[in-house]
Amino acid sequence: MSRAKNLGVYTTKELFDLAANGNKKALAVRDETGFYLGVGIANVINILNPDIIVMGGQISNAWPYFNEKMEDTINKRALFNCKIAKSRLINAGILGAALLKG
Repeated sequence: MSRAKNLGVYTTKELFDLAANGNKKALAVRDETGFYLGVGIANVINILNPDIIVMGGQISNAWPYFNEKMEDTINKRALFNCKIAKSRLINAGILGAALLKG
């Protein structure tokens, strides 16, 4: 990750650690990330009307940091109800690819 809003961080973890410590710029970046993620997910919900969206991979590791803003944005923009869940699997993508290959 390149520098986030000139905070001098290079990884998402560094950014979220700053936000957890109350850094106002890092909090703004965190909220902006949650907002745009929520907009994207709301768009998917509005187009496909799924029953559930399961988030996995690297983004699910940061769930506690962006979840509140993301869900707030989804609730304001989505036309249908859809459950948003965090995957319990660590390597769900790899497992899914292996099942398709098999």
